[in-house]
Amino acid sequence: MGRHDVEDAQQHRQNISRHRHNWVAQSTPPDYWDIGFPTTQQIVSINQRAEENYAAKRAHIVREANKKDGRYNWR
Repeated sequence: MGRHDVEDAQQHRQNISRHRHNWVAQSTPPDYWDIGFPTTQQIVSINQRAEENYAAKRAHIVREANKKDGRYNWR
């Protein structure tokens, strides 16, 4: 393996590793990590927060799709 191959491999590693800084990781659904059976009132609250999270995510996707170089594209 020559010097250029090593440099190319290092540059490739840098290029593919930097995506973590460009995009935020997805969050888990509300109360996903809570163990046990929720009450009816907790279920209503969980579902309401899930709907709000979905609406926020959808709005983010629409904003990205409307950008020239956004992450998402309209089909």
